[in-house]
Amino acid sequence: MSAVKTIGIIGGGQLGLMIIEQAHLLGARTICLDPAEDAPAFKISDERIVGRFDDPAALEELCRRSDVVTYEFENVPGSVLIPLEKKYNIPQGYKPLYDSQDRLREKSNARDHGLRTPGFEAVDDEASLREAVRRLGLPAVLKTRTLGYDGHGQRVLKTEADIAGALPLLAVPCILEEFVPFDSEASICLLYTSPSPRDTR
Repeated sequence: MSAVKTIGIIGGGQLGLMIIEQAHLLGARTICLDPAEDAPAFKISDERIVGRFDDPAALEELCRRSDVVTYEFENVPGSVLIPLEKKYNIPQGYKPLYDSQDRLREKSNARDHGLRTPGFEAVDDEASLREAVRRLGLPAVLKTRTLGYDGHGQRVLKTEADIAGALPLLAVPCILEEFVPFDSEASICLLYTSPSPRDTR
């Protein structure tokens, strides 16, 4: 098995930049796809492709020029990877991406596999929110199930009085999670190498 030479990354934000930093420490080259010409990861990626995440031609080019492909964040449409994972080395496939696009699926999947999570409840309206607060207690965090990031689509509920101000979030399906006190937050980048389809032909 030959070592991975080029890592293709779908998404050129700050997480993509962090992946590239670690890839370079391991001696790998990188190529990054992002729709923004000034994407942060483009500053240090070896190659770049400016294109939409759902552009089949841009994705095909990224995969063709890479020994292995990953994605930097969960808002890449999971369906775009289904035809590509049969042809190219995308070892994680699309399922982790699909699960991570919905906080309820993500936490349920983590719990099903023995991982510890905060308590959580699906909430869709004021009645289910109040019931979830009764079960989980306060403080708690109300989050949209999809598309929220970096504090967007989230509301910390400290007292019952905070519920009224959080109701606009319920325009979309949400999840209520137990509040977890923390001192710091960390992002972890893992690189797993496996034989490329090119190496097994």
